[in-house]
Amino acid sequence: MLPFLRTNKTTPPSIRSPLSFPTTDYPDKKWIFHTCGGVGPEGPTPSQCLNSYRYSSVNVTVGTRGPFKGIQMWLVQETGTYRVTAYGAAGGRSVLAMSRSHGVYITGDFLLRRGELLHILVGQKGEDACPNINPMLNKICQEQSAPMSNKTQVKGGGGGGGGATYVFKVVKDVFIPLIIAAGGGGRGYSSLSEMQLEQMDYDPSQPGRNGKSSAAGGGGGWNDTAPVSQGGRPLVLGGQGGQACQKFWQTRGGFGGGGGGCMSGGAAGGYRGGNTSLDDNPKHDGDDGTSFLGPEGEPFLYPLKGNVTH
Repeated sequence: MLPFLRTNKTTPPSIRSPLSFPTTDYPDKKWIFHTCGGVGPEGPTPSQCLNSYRYSSVNVTVGTRGPFKGIQMWLVQETGTYRVTAYGAAGGRSVLAMSRSHGVYITGDFLLRRGELLHILVGQKGEDACPNINPMLNKICQEQSAPMSNKTQVKGGGGGGGGATYVFKVVKDVFIPLIIAAGGGGRGYSSLSEMQLEQMDYDPSQPGRNGKSSAAGGGGGWNDTAPVSQGGRPLVLGGQGGQACQKFWQTRGGFGGGGGGCMSGGAAGGYRGGNTSLDDNPKHDGDDGTSFLGPEGEPFLYPLKGNVTH
């Protein structure tokens, strides 16, 4: 989710209510961008967004090919300062870990000019291993979570990595990042569900690398090359989520560079994508990605892990 708020005040929002907004002189000028119903590794289609925003003030075009496929484009109608809150997507659940690694939310103020075209990739959460709509796999979910001393691990079963949310411009074919909210890593098969600290980048000259892939997929970064099939793609190559390590457990990464799961969890997308376990350790989650605020933005709320969905 990605709220834009036209503002010229700096009253802090409530930390307890991350969806609340500060008081402004323009209370009616607020735009909320979401996944338009998109799920999994691919972004939404133009028809999905047309239907989703039909009764709102949001008017976007949606890319259909190349690196812009599934990315929403919004034309700034009025010059002014806008408060942008971006939410990264959560990671997927695994067989034995039903909690999620939360996506990050981050807020910055930006001077946007009339006629500028903003590109918005709204991150989608990593896919869950359990519960599962496949009856055979859901039976395994139930058997593995039952109280028993000896559990036979089934290959796969880690969660997919969550996609990051990216807001950027394209000027003369150059991609310029404004604000990026990192996704949360997917849980490992028998995850210890440890909390990871938020990480932040500010320097756009630093390479936005993909995370390292092993059996599970590393998270897609900002401007790296194409990864292996399990890895999330970097933003400049489309930001699609990675595939699961095999077809039995389909725990793909979310749109926004989430990596596909294996026994360990897939890693999350971000300015720099998260890494995965080198030995496919079922206890290891995929790493979260890193968030980003570019030099054009003024920080208002630093990254906090708190989003449990797209």
